[in-house]
Amino acid sequence: MMEFAREGHIKPLLPMRTFDAAHVSEPIRLMQKAQHIGKMVVTMPASADAELPSEAAREPFRARSDATYLLTGGLGGLGRSVSTWLAERGARHFVFLSRSASKPEHKAFFQELACLGCTSIGVSGDCANYDDVVRAVKAAGRPICGVLHASMVLEDNSFLDMSFDQWSAPFQPKVEGAWNLHKALSSENLDFFFLFSSFGAMFGQWGQANYSAANTFVDAFVSYRHSLGLPASTVNIGVMGDVGWVAENPEALEKLQAAASYVSQESDFLECAELMFMRPGPMQQREQKRFVQYSQIGFGLRSTLPIASPNNRVVFRKDPRLLVYRNLEADAGWSSAPTTHGQAGADPADEELTRFLQGAAVNIAVLRSEEATALLARNVGRTLFGFMLKPEDEFDVHAPMADVGIDSLVSIELRNWIRKRLGVEVNVLEITRAGSLQELGGLLQTRMVEKYQARR
Repeated sequence: MMEFAREGHIKPLLPMRTFDAAHVSEPIRLMQKAQHIGKMVVTMPASADAELPSEAAREPFRARSDATYLLTGGLGGLGRSVSTWLAERGARHFVFLSRSASKPEHKAFFQELACLGCTSIGVSGDCANYDDVVRAVKAAGRPICGVLHASMVLEDNSFLDMSFDQWSAPFQPKVEGAWNLHKALSSENLDFFFLFSSFGAMFGQWGQANYSAANTFVDAFVSYRHSLGLPASTVNIGVMGDVGWVAENPEALEKLQAAASYVSQESDFLECAELMFMRPGPMQQREQKRFVQYSQIGFGLRSTLPIASPNNRVVFRKDPRLLVYRNLEADAGWSSAPTTHGQAGADPADEELTRFLQGAAVNIAVLRSEEATALLARNVGRTLFGFMLKPEDEFDVHAPMADVGIDSLVSIELRNWIRKRLGVEVNVLEITRAGSLQELGGLLQTRMVEKYQARR
């Protein structure tokens, strides 16, 4: 409960924090997270005519209907996504420069844009070829107000085994394409010059030294254009699970998920893109001691396991810049070596359950095996007998629950343990009415499968 009162009208019996009306968001944030203790008092101005400072609402991005948006390589998943998003916000004219622009499978997408009131021109060509870029600019037939450079080529290989041709392959569309667009549009008054970059440019990625290097150039190209007073912005795109190259290659997605990589969604990309559309130009540095590129943003810097976990194999887990996350995990009580009941030293049985849960978080197939039911039943039984102060060697996972002698208080304790340790909900009746520990393990297995499926 938040109380608004004048000073002296409330005598708190519990610890009280006082905020003025200009900072009312702070107590609201604490209350939403259930982090407040005692009462909170917000002091209001003495005069009703006094103005309260407020933050101006951010205006959503609005595309232009009188000019053209030029996309290179924009017929892939992310290019189609951002094109549709621009059309929904007012864009009406698009030019797509792509080597696959004339392929029949793209006609359906052009028809989709037409239904939104847009005209789309497909130009077959390569952005690494300057003449093709000039041809696409002329095909627009009207001023170009925005550029989206989304071309990409992948030639993954170990750096030691990478040939020069493999090293050069990603550079042609990324680097040469950016230069060609920069030169061909030097006379255009652009609203934004948006460059698609990769999360790998921030931390690297196995087998993609060439692609990461090309994207590193793209990120630096933003600062170069800013030095000339020209607009430019970029997004370092993380692992995408519903649109884009990774989403279209399930094997690659599964490998990244198995390494505990966090999977972002289309909405994450579009929100970041919108922010960069609205930050196209150089911004005044607030602090002279360090440089911050406000026209570059990366997303997806998360993992599905604690960064100190031995099963966490994300590429950035040992990066010195992320030491703060290890400190936060240590403060939160997370450890790469699980303990039982808060005691030092690892219980082998608890280690087994921890490894199982970590594996299930990144690969749901682990949960669907028959061994999963038996493992859950064993751990629930071991915990149950611990609550009842019975020797663990006496429990039988196939014995009827009625023979175990479980009462309501122990059922509540077991329910709370299941909620905290396994992350699923069961009620006391489901526990007591289970035919056996094996049957209860099957119920928990079903609930956990439902839980992890809902996350995908």
